[in-house]
Amino acid sequence: MASSVAGSSKPKAAPRKKKNGFFVFMEERKLATEESLGFKLTLSELSLVLSEDWKNMSAEEKEGYTSKAKAYNEKMRAENEGTKLENAKALVTQKDAEQSKDNREIVWNMFTEKNWTSQPIVLCCFSTYFEPALGDGEMYIPAEIGLTAFSLKNGLIDNFARIIDPSEY
Repeated sequence: MASSVAGSSKPKAAPRKKKNGFFVFMEERKLATEESLGFKLTLSELSLVLSEDWKNMSAEEKEGYTSKAKAYNEKMRAENEGTKLENAKALVTQKDAEQSKDNREIVWNMFTEKNWTSQPIVLCCFSTYFEPALGDGEMYIPAEIGLTAFSLKNGLIDNFARIIDPSEY
């Protein structure tokens, strides 16, 4: 894997998940709860311990935690705007660079071998019928496939072409 792609070091970390009022409540009560119990709790254990307290709280008390969660989520949304798209672009760019490097190595190896002129080269052509589908969108139906194998030394090795009749399927 390449250590850098197109001048960037690596994609940003994934955006943080949204919080709800109960999660903010658990965060604020975590230390006090662990101190009173005398041991550390996992998130699921903490949830079980504090869920009864949350259920018994009034709507006004819960609203304070809910508003803190909303503020946090808005802040994170503003900070992470575009991060998913940037990560996707970086991954595609990285994959394209890796594939391009692999393809160059294959071609280089093919042409640096002793008998590179006799190496077979295969070309593939695939055509489709286009039909606007009713409802969801477009439909592409296979129409024709063509394969040609040749080498620089021997010329045409083999040729295959076939029209695909959609009514057969």
